[in-house]
This record gives sequence, structure tokens and C-alpha cells, in this order.
Amino acid sequence: MKLPDLHDASAAGLVEHHGSPDTVAHAAEAAKLRFLPVDLAKADSKAALLAALGKGLKLPDHFGDNWDALADSLEDRDWLGKNGVAIRLGRDVRNVGP
Repeated sequence: MKLPDLHDASAAGLVEHHGSPDTVAHAAEAAKLRFLPVDLAKADSKAALLAALGKGLKLPDHFGDNWDALADSLEDRDWLGKNGVAIRLGRDVRNVGP
């Protein structure tokens, strides 16, 4: 599946991609988005999933490790930044990028 143009905010959402993570990283860079890979290989529980998200998404130290805190963090304009974020969720995610 071809990635959508990440410049188009109306196409934002969850997209299944089986290609190289480098493709996503390069598309994010072209759209001036931060690219954050999240490794879910060891996310076998709620606590492990929230820990993986906190680490991969570089959430603040005060992140509360619960669903409400995750939602609050993802909606925080300071965390989102000026242009937004492209997130890659997967197993064996390595820090790729241009």
C-alpha cells in the first residue's frame, strides 16, 4: 500500500503499511513532521504498552501511565509541535530516519 501524502492533514489517521519504516520516516520529513517510532515487541500487557508508548513518543516525565494521561499527552500542543507528528507502531522498530 502506498503511503498517503503526509502533507495532507485531512488524510491523517491510522494507515497500515508493510513497507520499510524508512519510507514513513522520509515521508514525515518531507511533510515537516516529527517521526517517532514505537517498538511494541515487548508490549504484552497494558503497563508494557503504556511504557513503550511513553518511551517511543518521548512523552514528558510526568506522563501518568494510564489511558487518560496518554490522551492528554497526545492532544498537548506543546508535544504535537508546530507541524505535527508521524508515529510508526510496530515490532522490531528501529530508530530510522533520513
